[in-house]
Amino acid sequence: MAKDKISKFDILKIICIAASWVTVGVIFVLFILSELFHTTTSFEKGVINTLDSTWTYTTGSGLSGECTFPINIKVKFGESVDISTVLPDDIKDGEYLLWRTSRNHKLYIDGELRHQYNGEDAWLPGKVVKGKTWAIPLSAEDCGKTLRIFKDEAGANNGSFYKVSYGDMYGIVGSLWTENGFRFIASLLLLFISIVLLAVNFGISHIYGIRNLSFRLLAYGMMAVSVWAITDSYLYQVVFGDNFYSGLVGYMITPIMPIIFIRYMDEVQQHRYQKICILLVAVLLVDEIAICVLHFGDILSFQRTLGANDTTVAITSAIAFFLIIKDAIDRKIKEYKWVAIGLILLIVLTGYEMAFINLAYDYPTGICMVVGIYALMACAMIHTVGDIITSERDKRAAIDASIVKSTFLANMSHEIRTPINSIIGMNEMILRENTDEDIAIYSDHIKRSCNLLMSIIGDVLDFSKIESGRFNLVTDPYKSADLVNDLSTFLSEQAAPQSLEVRTDISAAIPSVLEGDENRIKQIVINLITNAAKYTKSGFIGLKVYATEAPTDSKSSEINSGKNVILHFEVSDSGIGIREEDCAKLFDSFTRIDEKKNRNIQGTGLGLSIVKALTGIMNGNVTVKSAYGKGSTFYVEIPQHVVDELPIGEDWKFIKREKPAPSDYQASFKAPGKTILVVDDNESNLMVIRQLLKHTEVNTILIDNGRDAVGLCEQNKYDLILLDHMMPEFDGLDVLRTIKEHPFDLNYHTPVIVLTANATEGSRREYLEAGFDDYISKPVDGATLEGVLSKYLSEAPKAQEIDEAELKEVLEKTDASQIPDANYLEEFFGEEKFKQITLYCGGRDFACRVMAKVADDSLKALSRMRLALDDGDLEAYALAAHSIKGMMGSACQVEIQVLARNHETAAKEGRKDFLEKDYDNFALEVSRFCLGVQRK
Repeated sequence: MAKDKISKFDILKIICIAASWVTVGVIFVLFILSELFHTTTSFEKGVINTLDSTWTYTTGSGLSGECTFPINIKVKFGESVDISTVLPDDIKDGEYLLWRTSRNHKLYIDGELRHQYNGEDAWLPGKVVKGKTWAIPLSAEDCGKTLRIFKDEAGANNGSFYKVSYGDMYGIVGSLWTENGFRFIASLLLLFISIVLLAVNFGISHIYGIRNLSFRLLAYGMMAVSVWAITDSYLYQVVFGDNFYSGLVGYMITPIMPIIFIRYMDEVQQHRYQKICILLVAVLLVDEIAICVLHFGDILSFQRTLGANDTTVAITSAIAFFLIIKDAIDRKIKEYKWVAIGLILLIVLTGYEMAFINLAYDYPTGICMVVGIYALMACAMIHTVGDIITSERDKRAAIDASIVKSTFLANMSHEIRTPINSIIGMNEMILRENTDEDIAIYSDHIKRSCNLLMSIIGDVLDFSKIESGRFNLVTDPYKSADLVNDLSTFLSEQAAPQSLEVRTDISAAIPSVLEGDENRIKQIVINLITNAAKYTKSGFIGLKVYATEAPTDSKSSEINSGKNVILHFEVSDSGIGIREEDCAKLFDSFTRIDEKKNRNIQGTGLGLSIVKALTGIMNGNVTVKSAYGKGSTFYVEIPQHVVDELPIGEDWKFIKREKPAPSDYQASFKAPGKTILVVDDNESNLMVIRQLLKHTEVNTILIDNGRDAVGLCEQNKYDLILLDHMMPEFDGLDVLRTIKEHPFDLNYHTPVIVLTANATEGSRREYLEAGFDDYISKPVDGATLEGVLSKYLSEAPKAQEIDEAELKEVLEKTDASQIPDANYLEEFFGEEKFKQITLYCGGRDFACRVMAKVADDSLKALSRMRLALDDGDLEAYALAAHSIKGMMGSACQVEIQVLARNHETAAKEGRKDFLEKDYDNFALEVSRFCLGVQRK
C-alpha cells in the first residue's frame, strides 16, 4: 500500500512546531547565560536584623526572670506580662522595629510610649484576635535605650512572644516575603485554579448537562484552603493593606474545610458510608456554629476555642482516614486509589500542621496544608485522566461489541432466514397449485409455524433496534374490532392445546376506529398471551380490553389533535405466578424467572423487555400483579387517537375469518420476453424464485455463484438481475461492482435488486447506498417479489433505457447547428474518454449527436426534478434522477452519476430534507457539464 503524501499544510504545521521549540530553547539559553555572566545590582535588598538580646520579664502575679525569643511564658489567661531589653548600638535613622503579635499591648522606649494596640477599638463583636506585624519607626538616637513591651489583654494568653527584628523597610518587606512568600503565592495560584475549575464545571454542566459533584466539591475544597492560607498569612497586610477583619476568616473557615472534603470523599466512595459522613458533617457544623456564637457573643474568643476547634477537626479527619483504610482492607479502594492517596496525604499533612500550630509557637504555619491540597489536586487529576482513559476504553469496547452484535444479528438473520425462505417458498407453491382442501389446511399450519419462527427472529431484531434507539412506529388508522377479534382468536388458539378455559371481556364502548401502530399493539398483547399460555398448565387464561378517556395533560395529548383514549389490555392467567422479589427484574432483557423450574419452557427472555420498551415508545405503561402459585395479571395502557367514536358494540365477535382453501392465484403482472438473472448459492432458493415467477411468464436464468454470474453478464444483456448478497468467494457486492464498473458494459444500466436474508435495521439503506436499485428480504413473499419486479419489468419504457433505432431516428432530425464539433468534444472530454464514447456510439459524428442529446435531455430532466421537488412528488423526482444517472453513465461522467444515484436513493427513501439541501449543488454540476457540451 502506498504511503500517503504529506500535504503542504502538514509541512507548515511541522515547521511551526519546530520553530516554537527552537524559540523556547533560545530564550532559556539566553536566560541562563545572563544569570551566569552578567549580574548587576539594580535593587537595594535592604537590611534586617533579629533582636536576639536577653529579655527580662515580670508577670502580673509577681513572677520574674530572663529569657530569649521565641518564648511562651506560662501565665494564666488575662494575666499581664511586662518584658524589656536594651536596644543595640547599630540602629540607623529611617529604620523600624518589627514586632508581631495579636494581643493588646503597649511599647515604650526609655519610658516614651511609641506604639499601642487595643482590640477593643475594633467595631466587630468579639474583636480582632488575628496576629499582625507592626513596624515602629526608630532613629539613631534610640541606640542603647531600653525597650519595654507591656501586654495586658483580658482573657487572653499574654505570655507568647515570637521575635523582634529591626531594619529598613526594604529589609522588613523582604523578610516577610522570604518567610511567607512561597506559601502566599502558592495559595493565590490555588485560588485561581479553583475558580477556573468551578467555571469549567459550571460550563460543562449548563452546556452539556453533565453534572460532576465530586469535581465541584474538590474545587470548593481547594478554594477554602487557599482562602484560609491567604487570610492567615502575614503577607496579607503587605499585599492588601489590612488584616483586621479578614484575619477572622481563618478561624471561621477551619471547620468548613473538612466538611467539604468529607463530602468529596463520600462522593468518590459512592456513598458507602453516607450515614457516617453525614454525622461527621453535622458535628463540624455544630462546632462552626458554637465557635462563632462564643466569639461574636464576647464569651470566648476564637483563640480560646482554638484547641477544641482543632480537636474536633482532628477527630473527624481521623474517622475519615479510617474509612479510607477500611476500603483498602475491603479491597474497594481500587476505583479511587489515587484520590485516596491524595486524601491521606492531605489528612496527614494537615494533622502535622495543626500539631505545630498548637505546640510550637515559632512554626511558620500554612505550608503543609497547601502542599497537601496540591497533592490531592494532582492525585485527583491522575484519577480523572484514568477515568477518561477507562471511559474511552469502555466506549471503544462498546463500539466493538456493537459491531460484533450487529454482525451476529446479520449472520443469524441470514442463516435462519435462508432455510425458512425455502420452506415458505415451497409452501407457497403448494398453496398456489393445490386443489385439495385438507392439503390446504396442512399447508396453512406450515405457514403459521414459519411465521412463529419468524416472530422469534423478529423479537431479537426488534430488541436490537430498540436498544440502539432506531425503532420507528408506523401510525395508521385501524379498526378496533379487527384488533380485538385477532387477539381473541389468538387467545383461543393458545388455550386449545392445554384445554385451558378462555375468559374474554371486551368492552362494547371502545371507539370503532383508532389511530396508532396496530401491529405493535398486537405484538405487545400477543407476547403477554403467549407467556400466559406457556406458564399455565391448567385453569384459565383471559383477556380484558376497554378504553377510558385520556386526561388532557397526559402524554396521549401529544399523539394528535382531537380526542384521545387510553386503550387498556389486561392479560390474566391461573398459572405458576411470580414471586414478589422477582417482579422487579421481570422486564429485564434475556432474563427468565425461576429458570430451573421453567427450563423446559421455550423462549429467548426478550418478550417482556420488548413489551416494556414498546409501551414506553408509545407513551404507555405496563405493570404486573401476581401471587406466586396462583397466577398473574399484566396491565397495559396505551394512548390512542380516536378517528371514529362510534362504539364497536358486539361487532368484533362476528368478523369471519376465511377458511384456508385451494388457491385461485393469479399473477399480478406478466412480462413475456423479459429475461432476468437470478444469482444465489442456495439451490432451494433458486427453485423457489423460479416457481414464484412461473406465472409471470418471465424467463429466469439461474446461477449459483458470483463468478459465473459475472461471466454471463459479460456475454448477455438482462432486463433485471436478482442478486443474493452473502455468497462464498465472490459475493453480491463484488458482482455488483464488477458489472457496474464501466458505463459501456452490457448490464451497466440493468436494474440490480439485492435478494438477502440480512434484515437488520438499516440494511435497506445500506444496500441502496451500495448501488443496488432495490431490496427484497428473505423469506421471499410472492406478492412482494411480484410487486418489486413489476416496477422494472412492466411494458412502460424506462428512463434509463435507450432504444438505438429510436435514438438514431431522433438524432438524425436534430438541428446540425446544435451539434458540437467533434474536435471540441475531444478537447472537452479528453482524448481517451472521447475515444471510449466514440467506440460506444459507433463513430465520431454520431457520438457528437448523442452527447448533444444527452446534454439537452439532462437539462430537461433537471427541470423536472426541480418541479417535482417543489410539488413534493418524490417518485417523479427519483425517475428524473434515474434518467440523469443513466445519461451521465453514457457520457462517462462517473462523479455526476454517483450524485444522481444519491438523489435517486434519497427520493426513494423519502429524504426530502437532503434533496432540498443538495439539489442546488447537484444542479450546478449537471448544468456545468451540459452547458460545456453545448459550448455555452
